[in-house]
Amino acid sequence: LGSTFLNPSVAGGVSFGSGGTQIRKGPAYTERALYARVDEAGRVQLVNSLGLGLGLGLDERKAGGNGDDAQMEGAQAELFRALESGQGLVDGEPPVSSAPPEAAAAAAAAGMPPSRVDSKALNGWQSKVVPSGGADKAGSADEVKGPSRRSAYDATYASRVCALTGPEGNECARFNADTRGPPPNRAEGKVLVLATVHETFPVPVRTRTLWVSCGSLEAAARVRRACLAQGPEGLPKSVEYMDSETVQTVDRAGRGLVAMIRYLGMAPMGQIWDFRKRVDSLPLPYAKGLLDRIAYWVNPLLPPCLPPALAALAAKRGHNVLVDACDFEPDPSAEKAAPSPSDPKDSSSSSDGGGSGGGSGGLSLDLLRRIRQATEGLTGEGHEVEVVEVADPEDAARCHLVRFAAAPAFTTRCWGEGAQGLSLDYALPKCRDRAPALPDGLPRPLARLRYGHHGCN
Repeated sequence: LGSTFLNPSVAGGVSFGSGGTQIRKGPAYTERALYARVDEAGRVQLVNSLGLGLGLGLDERKAGGNGDDAQMEGAQAELFRALESGQGLVDGEPPVSSAPPEAAAAAAAAGMPPSRVDSKALNGWQSKVVPSGGADKAGSADEVKGPSRRSAYDATYASRVCALTGPEGNECARFNADTRGPPPNRAEGKVLVLATVHETFPVPVRTRTLWVSCGSLEAAARVRRACLAQGPEGLPKSVEYMDSETVQTVDRAGRGLVAMIRYLGMAPMGQIWDFRKRVDSLPLPYAKGLLDRIAYWVNPLLPPCLPPALAALAAKRGHNVLVDACDFEPDPSAEKAAPSPSDPKDSSSSSDGGGSGGGSGGLSLDLLRRIRQATEGLTGEGHEVEVVEVADPEDAARCHLVRFAAAPAFTTRCWGEGAQGLSLDYALPKCRDRAPALPDGLPRPLARLRYGHHGCN
């Protein structure tokens, strides 16, 4: 759900469009939700576009009926009980009796049980808006009937990410002001999200974590284009970018956070962050930033964030791309053909086990070939590219923690060194392969960190 929250919720993720790492699935998004809003007249409305076929009075209320506050409150309470208990939900689809004849016929033709219809054909069957106090003076309630086929994920996101040429290439794939889709997406707290329905995705049978060390931003851009070249079906799980200054800052000020998550997991992070905020708000001299300064002072006593070989590789060149390439079907030939460099200095010349096609070795090995082919034409000092597969799952997890800890480590470093920090969150067109230049006349910063979701930005 993204690093906006260290103790995130699904509703928070949908409200802020979190999840830029997930280029296959897209950010947190759904058109199927139960949420409360305030209309222009100041009335609280309960909006139900879950499409779960509950049939609990709230969904059966007819436009033009007489308002009955007690009946409506009872229906709402029954709906909430069903959602809390999971009883009465119809596998994401409404009963066939509620579906149009063509949907029922399609379900019968597919040999589905008579009480179910296909979720792809009826994704989010109906959306109804009912005022909290019952119907208005005219006795009406907003009601939308028919197969709206609302999506439980951003179905066009992967295609938009992969469109790198033409007018679409000059667009931003993902940005904070993107209000695409109905509420509660990107609502940022303007509605009260009560429940959401989300699509599920296949779990990869194998993941190859690749650390790609690049001598230039142009080379890093070529790595990104290679990752997106095969379209939505060939996308890796994630593509993240860190410059060398970012990796150094995390190791210089973020070892404590990386160690806590590594050994304690994410569960206590919310409580730790709440405690940090309470200390910052104490009416005492030097209270604000105290825990960050302590974390900075004890940082050298803690173990490094990365294994020695990867730390040396990160410092060797200015740009680093972290790729999670996934296979979703077992491929016996992959284990035989896959390169398995044991040392970074040997990885760039290791055999990739075949040609560039997508047949041998699965998606992950095909992606590794594409990255090498896309960067082999770069010549000259400063354009070198070195690809290392991080074979140890524990080391791969440490790599991702370094990327996750970048923003908190920047704050800790600023407090520890007594420096003024400025964080800017910006989106770039997909075709851009140059770093934004600082305006002329500004003092040179002590350090400039650049990191981001490289697959979509």
